[in-house]
Amino acid sequence: MKKKTILIVAVLIGILLSAGIYKFYFADNDSNEKNKKGKTAVIDETKSPNENAGSKELRTKTGKTIMVTETHPIGVMISTITITTKGFKENKSIELEDIDPIEKIQLKDLDNNGFEEIYFFTRSGGSGAGGDLYVYASDKDERLVKCEKEELDKDQYCKGGFLEGFIGNNTYSFDENMVVMEFPLFEDNDLKSSTTGVIKKIYYTLNQPKLEIIKINANGAVYIKDERGNFALEEEQKADENDNTKEFKTKTKKTIVVTESHPFGPMVSNINITTKGFKENKLITLEDIDPIEKIQLKDLDNNGFDEMYLFTRSVGSEGGGDLYVYVSDKDDKLVKCEKEKLDEMERSKAGSLEGFMGNNRYFFDKNMLVMEFPFYKENDAVLTPTGRTKRIIYTLNQLKLKIKNISIK
Repeated sequence: MKKKTILIVAVLIGILLSAGIYKFYFADNDSNEKNKKGKTAVIDETKSPNENAGSKELRTKTGKTIMVTETHPIGVMISTITITTKGFKENKSIELEDIDPIEKIQLKDLDNNGFEEIYFFTRSGGSGAGGDLYVYASDKDERLVKCEKEELDKDQYCKGGFLEGFIGNNTYSFDENMVVMEFPLFEDNDLKSSTTGVIKKIYYTLNQPKLEIIKINANGAVYIKDERGNFALEEEQKADENDNTKEFKTKTKKTIVVTESHPFGPMVSNINITTKGFKENKLITLEDIDPIEKIQLKDLDNNGFDEMYLFTRSVGSEGGGDLYVYVSDKDDKLVKCEKEKLDEMERSKAGSLEGFMGNNRYFFDKNMLVMEFPFYKENDAVLTPTGRTKRIIYTLNQLKLKIKNISIK
């Protein structure tokens, strides 16, 4: 009897030990799994791995098909997204693994190029749930291409930075032709406390293949991104809202940058000219001149180096043109080129400039520079000259625009 009892006890102990070993080795595989980020997600064993999977088919305005399938292989908190296409020249499967679940999918032609992009708005779970955005653009219906979001430097999260106070609860949305990421500020930077009522917003525009930040609304102050990538207060930029910067590349691969500003109004301009690649790169400034009408590079003297021509025009009924020329001194530096001027006596009767009352213009005619103006006769109204047109022809010779001839047509 005693032996029988011992045998029964031994069998029970064996069963318990086996169960413990099974749990030790296999329980983590049955009820828990770690994703690629190292997070543990609980699996509902009563459901198949893809029971919460969802598929959505979208059709672009150009008739292409985009199929999106979302699965949760290790739990509903983590998603795997598979994107397939039909009708594109190149139809390849795209996969996003271990991302937050999709909150919304939307097609939109943000950059107005005639082809829609697909936007995936995702959201994490928990008290500090935050949104994220994934964008794929149509490369003219050749294929889908991923668009990266421009990120601010990490120091922008520090005190005084644009992202100071960010602790989650951000959302992405559209505002006309911009994407907006906004987030609230919390008292004491604590999610459990109430919000301060302050909302910060970052505005993106699509410049394929990148979503670029163009402005930031921080604590009610709006900062606009300039062409150099710096942010300045909108009020400061309004003073120069008519500023215009253009970059030109000469045929010898040198760079000339021209910035026109209007500090006292649109009728008067200040011009800054900077260069890159020349042996001597100095700032050239023109102040209080007429607004620029056109800028052109041209090798008028055929010496192998482009000159830069700034055509300006004054405003008003007698508005006339003027010309500023800078010559490349064999790519050592830019040098101002002077125009030969006629004597004031030439305005008198029978003079070369007889009948000149403005409304002149400069332009190129083959390898000649022409200044043309209407001939005003005595008692002619400003806008109704009755005479013919006069032309002064210039050629470029050794850093000077010289008059070649004067004609009437």
